[in-house]
Amino acid sequence: MASDSKHFLSGRKIVVCGAGLGGLSFVLSLLKSWDAAIPAPQVIIVDADGREESLNRGLYDLQLNADTEESALVGLRDLGLSDAVLAQAVTQNNPDATMHVWDKSWKSLMTIKPKTVEGFTTGGVRIRRTALLAVLVDAVEARTKIAWATSVQDAKRLPDGTLRVSLQDKASGATSQEECDLLVAADGDDSTLRKIFRPKDVTKLTGHVAIGGQVDFGDKASAPAPLTRDFGIIVGGDGVASAVVQLNNNGKLLWSVFKEEKTPRATAYDNADAAAFQALLDEARASAKSIGEPLPELIGQTKQETTFARSVRERDAFGHEAAELRGVVFIGDANRLVSVYMNNGGDLAVRDGITLARELVAQPSLAAATAAYDKAALARSTKSIKAGRSTMNTAHLSGWKWTMAKTALSAGGFLAGN
Repeated sequence: MASDSKHFLSGRKIVVCGAGLGGLSFVLSLLKSWDAAIPAPQVIIVDADGREESLNRGLYDLQLNADTEESALVGLRDLGLSDAVLAQAVTQNNPDATMHVWDKSWKSLMTIKPKTVEGFTTGGVRIRRTALLAVLVDAVEARTKIAWATSVQDAKRLPDGTLRVSLQDKASGATSQEECDLLVAADGDDSTLRKIFRPKDVTKLTGHVAIGGQVDFGDKASAPAPLTRDFGIIVGGDGVASAVVQLNNNGKLLWSVFKEEKTPRATAYDNADAAAFQALLDEARASAKSIGEPLPELIGQTKQETTFARSVRERDAFGHEAAELRGVVFIGDANRLVSVYMNNGGDLAVRDGITLARELVAQPSLAAATAAYDKAALARSTKSIKAGRSTMNTAHLSGWKWTMAKTALSAGGFLAGN
């Protein structure tokens, strides 16, 4: 930052709606990047959930990568949080592990060796979302206050170009308003602010469903080959695919079966229901009947409480060049939703927050900062969404189309659609 007391945000107010991965990363990065010699902006961060409710939401693992200088784990290192994140990680990526695309007989058609940024001993980690969020919350609350259980009711632009955000305290019902120069929408997939500023921008179903669960063999030597170390996608060649992910380096695996399903299920799956659990296992076996062992073994040893059935959803990313978005920036899932076929939404949210903060500090105006943010964030989000669709398209090929794709993959080609 140039030592110019007239920085466009100096003494201004920023309201951040959403204390999730993107919003918290933004606040931390802004506070860390700001020149202490220049009067800082006032930052107000609110979240619709209570503190404990927020920390306990999302009981699943995230993958954070360190494969490029722009990766989330590298950004967290720059915020001084890498030690805390690594300490909470479920596992660090095995540098010897390889991602595969297998056929139904588990013949490897294509391999991808994960990269690692210099200075890191691992190309990534898996961490519980709750653990990562706790690290970020603690770091932010050491610097500033988070207004928990405070929901956004409305937001509008005033004649002078500033924004007025209407808030409500859930405990008391009291309402308040904040006028700001920058509104950061980090309020997730079901974003209230997106409904206000982009009401036609809705999450869409891809026409597929993912069912699966976890298996714990206790140690990696007990896991069936080739899953003692490696992971990847298994293509049945009949329109059904599976994926297996290493949840730790000691034989804990996550399997999923993906198939086309044009109509959403009328009843939500309840993994506490024994009959529903058995029906899900039967469905997985029947759907993936073309895929050989060890998938049937994984299905048979699945822990009931880890099972799921979810419709696959996605939403395209967007930029902020429209006049109605002046002074409003959407980050993380509030901006776009990456499907489970790519499954890097948490990683992208952290990167979005850090990128936006850095550009706001570095650029001479809000318009320039927003344009620079869009150039970086829109490109990587769009790339991830396209990669997810490419994987989806390839995974569900059948007949002669799969025969051709299989030949291309074996010859070192790319996934369909790239």
